[in-house]
Amino acid sequence: MAFFRLPTPLQKAQMRVAANLAKNQYPPLPRPMSEVVRGQYRAEMAARGIPEHPEGPMRLSLGCGAVLASAYTRVVVGDYGAYFEFAEAHLEAILNVPSKQNRRMSAKVQRQTVWPLKYEWWQPASGEKVYLQRGLVRYADYRIGMYYVSVNDVALQ
Repeated sequence: MAFFRLPTPLQKAQMRVAANLAKNQYPPLPRPMSEVVRGQYRAEMAARGIPEHPEGPMRLSLGCGAVLASAYTRVVVGDYGAYFEFAEAHLEAILNVPSKQNRRMSAKVQRQTVWPLKYEWWQPASGEKVYLQRGLVRYADYRIGMYYVSVNDVALQ
C-alpha cells in the first residue's frame, strides 16, 4: 500500500504562484495562501539580513558590481515575491527598455488595450528586471511612480 503526503499550506501556495507565473497572470492569492507565502518571503529576507525598512541609506548593487540605487525606501512583500522599492532620485544605473517590451509600452498599444499598463519593465546592461510602477495592483502594495527590483536580483551594500 502506497502512502503519499498531502502538500503543506506553503507548498500549495508555492504551486499556485508557480502556475500563475507560468501563465503571466498575477491574481491576488486567497488570504490564507497569501499570508503563508508572504511569511515565507519575510523569513527568507530575515535569514539573508534584509531589513524591510532600512535604517539609513543602503545601496543596491547589481550582479556585475555596479550600483543600481543609492538607497531604498522599503521592501514590498506581495503574493509574488519581495521587492526593494526606491525613488527615481536614488536611481544610479542607466536603464533601457528591453526590445521585447517596446511594443507593449507604446502609446498606441496602450490606447487600444482594455488593460492599462500596470508597470514599465526596464533593465540595466546586466539584465536584471527593474519595474517602474504605473498602476495599482491587488497582489502587493506597490506605489505609482516608484521603482522595484526583486530582492533576489541585487545585493545590499
